[in-house]
Amino acid sequence: MYPPTEWDAKAIVDFLLKHADKNVIVNCAAGISRSGAVAQFCEECLGYEWDEQDKRRAMPNYLLFKMMRDYYISIKLDNKPLLSAHEIAQFKG
Repeated sequence: MYPPTEWDAKAIVDFLLKHADKNVIVNCAAGISRSGAVAQFCEECLGYEWDEQDKRRAMPNYLLFKMMRDYYISIKLDNKPLLSAHEIAQFKG
């Protein structure tokens, strides 16, 4: 097995965002490291619930999780103003 790449992380995030209105089942060959990273990302960034028993058993691959989170944050920043309308009004006021 090869280490996860930025391309892998982007492909996973893009897939998850494309199917955000659906339930997600996460699995990989061993079901511990990479799937753990994806499940952690889904819970922390997308608001999915992750079964507590599975969470205790997982050892999320931090590299994959970090690349996914960083890509997701970059997407959010590109599509959203850094300041909300309320925050902008506070500066003007």
